[in-house]
Amino acid sequence: MSLSLPPDLQRFVQGQISSGGYSDEGELMTAAVVALREKKLAELKAKVQLGIEQIERGECIHLDDDAAIEAFFDSLETDEPEDTRKS
Repeated sequence: MSLSLPPDLQRFVQGQISSGGYSDEGELMTAAVVALREKKLAELKAKVQLGIEQIERGECIHLDDDAAIEAFFDSLETDEPEDTRKS
């Protein structure tokens, strides 16, 4: 993989290697990608936890079958709750 960085980031990478933090660009990039992956995973876990807490507080709706799910998504497309639409 070839990677081009802006000059300021190139200087940062070289500074990290010069200071002994990393042995080479590859090691630094591996650490950066691992850190990004861990951050994204932590964000996802936080969103899942929020959803669980909302369900536990009853801040949810129950869709028991395919028809209920379809009606729910149809109501989102019309921006109008299903029970207020005129038949």
